[in-house]
Amino acid sequence: MSAVEGIWQSYSQPVSLESPTGLKIAHKGKIGRVLSMLPESDGVTQHDCYPWHTRLSGSIKTLRDEGLLISTELEGEFRHARYRLHTPGTVIIHRDSTGAGQ
Repeated sequence: MSAVEGIWQSYSQPVSLESPTGLKIAHKGKIGRVLSMLPESDGVTQHDCYPWHTRLSGSIKTLRDEGLLISTELEGEFRHARYRLHTPGTVIIHRDSTGAGQ
């Protein structure tokens, strides 16, 4: 599988976040990939998402609208945004269990 095929395959894997408060959010595609990155890092910037996502702020707004607490911190000389997840929970990446090519 090429790198490009791997990126597109990762878009199709659903990602969910389940919070102890009962909040459950599931996405696939770009928003799902961003959802999987948020708790695993010290925040996510637009630079972290190139070249597969060119408008990170739109995905962050969608996740906020669904109830996630995500802060925006402006940093650096050019004031780029770093988004950090503050909602506790577990992220689950639902892998295809049918096998490759099926």
